[in-house]
Formats: sequence, structure tokens, C-alpha cells
Amino acid sequence: TVRSDSASGLISDAGFGDELATLRCTYQSLIEISRIAMDPLFRSSELYNALVASAIRAGRTYYATDCAVLQIDVRQSRYTRQRLGFRPVAERARRIGGAAPTLLLFQATDRTTVAELISPETSGLSIR
Repeated sequence: TVRSDSASGLISDAGFGDELATLRCTYQSLIEISRIAMDPLFRSSELYNALVASAIRAGRTYYATDCAVLQIDVRQSRYTRQRLGFRPVAERARRIGGAAPTLLLFQATDRTTVAELISPETSGLSIR
């Protein structure tokens, strides 16, 4: 899901409101990427990269966003940080509700982020 920031806020405001307020002072338009789901039979890093890249591209195209945030399970955050260039907004993970600890990650989208996330040479997938 790609959600544009609005007066009602983002889903991540529930656990990371102060951190998002800081991002809102720095960036003009935020999007939140959530609920990235893949069939376990077809799960791959290339597909994950393509889904995130498509979400960022949609945010830039339809919402003119310059920052994307992603709330992610701590156990899955390493790949997203190292391979996709997302950075933590909050230093510490938070447990929201009964869920596993999550981190809020962000990435500025005003550069060539999508091209960096997925390229035909490295992924084997073509995203247009």
C-alpha cells in the first residue's frame, strides 16, 4: 500500500509520531509504504526490490513525494537498510500493540532512488 501523508496522518504516526513530525519539517511530502506481501512460493529479494521501487515511483508520480517511510519488523530491516538504502528514523525499535518490535525507516526520493533500487542488470526483472 502506498499512502500519502494528509491531515489524518500516516499509520506510523501511532508509534512514531515525534519522528514523523521531524521528517515533516525536513521534507515537503511523505508517503508511507506498508503491507508489502509476497506469496511464499515466489518470495525473492528481486521481487521485494521491485515492489518497493514501484511504490516509490508511484509516490513520486502521483503524490510528488520527496520522502518515503516504511515501518518494518526489526528482523527484516537489515536487508532494507543495506540493499535499498533506507535509514532508520528512530534509533530504537518499538513494540506497537502485540506485534514484534518495528523500526521506522526512511529514504529521500528526490534523487534517482528507483534506478538505484532496481536495475535490469542486477535483478532480472523489468519495472516500467
